[in-house]
Amino acid sequence: MPIKMRIHAANTKEDTTEEGDDIKGEAARARAVGKERDAAILDLIQRCKYISRDQVQAMLFGHAYRQKCCERLTKLYRAGKVSRKRVEASRPFIYFPAGVRWNQKVEHYLTLNWVYISLKKQIKSWFKLHVFDREHFCKWDDGHLLADALVVLKNTAIKKLHPVFVEIDRGQSNNRFDKVLKYTDYYRSKAWVHEWWAQPDQESRYRFPKVLVVTDRSELVQKVIDRENGAGIRFIVLPEVDIMKDIYSFI
Repeated sequence: MPIKMRIHAANTKEDTTEEGDDIKGEAARARAVGKERDAAILDLIQRCKYISRDQVQAMLFGHAYRQKCCERLTKLYRAGKVSRKRVEASRPFIYFPAGVRWNQKVEHYLTLNWVYISLKKQIKSWFKLHVFDREHFCKWDDGHLLADALVVLKNTAIKKLHPVFVEIDRGQSNNRFDKVLKYTDYYRSKAWVHEWWAQPDQESRYRFPKVLVVTDRSELVQKVIDRENGAGIRFIVLPEVDIMKDIYSFI
């Protein structure tokens, strides 16, 4: 074979090998990204307990990647790593950890997820979402309460913490909103002053955190607050339909 032809054949072989290596490299990177994203999805489902497809998409994929989100969730479901169920035929699947029983309070968890998403998506330039602690346990000498969440924002401009309690109230449960008196007892106990998130103002006074109540029965809850809030705690009622608006204007 002439020298030129041998050189051309060698170069062609090298080019083909390089292309094959590139394809293998891209495939390996794609698998690595997929595994990393699957791990993030599993961690998210574990933390949220119950979460909708739309919420997973909002937190991890973005608006333009619904199909990719569905593919990863379906893969995890078929692998037996998560469970799923539909509340209604017209709504997307709700995902929850494998082996966990279905909870009738699922809408409660979904609403709390939207609060978290709103706080993340609408974050102000001077705030950092420092803590979002679900089912936060508050204890004092002769009592306790379980807040649906404790949110702690960090004001990076003035280096101060801004704590807020979150409560989810849904009329579907038919339960009376009974947290006003519990927060009143916690406030009067002064135990909260010793929490890590409690900081005095410029006049060395401690202010009890606001309590954001997200509900689908605003008028009823507001009446309960007006009647029972003798301590003057700053309860803020946020209609559930307004969660995705400017949540920071409420807190």
